[in-house]
Amino acid sequence: MVYKVVSPYGNDDVNDIVWVQDLDVIYLYHPNKPKYKIKRLDTYNWVFEQVKDVDGPYMDVNRTTTKITPSAKGAH
Repeated sequence: MVYKVVSPYGNDDVNDIVWVQDLDVIYLYHPNKPKYKIKRLDTYNWVFEQVKDVDGPYMDVNRTTTKITPSAKGAH
């Protein structure tokens, strides 16, 4: 069975796509397009969708006056 989906990639884009697979998800990266992923939910149930980047989580900003001064010299 061939599974077809509409995508933002044209024939000229195919060679520039870099992909990474994590279990049932393939992430697609192209230098001039948004990031996308293909998810396999079941044998005949696949989803092609744009990746929604989530920023964070980050630790609280260090707002102390503590300063670190290195004291060693040379290579380790």
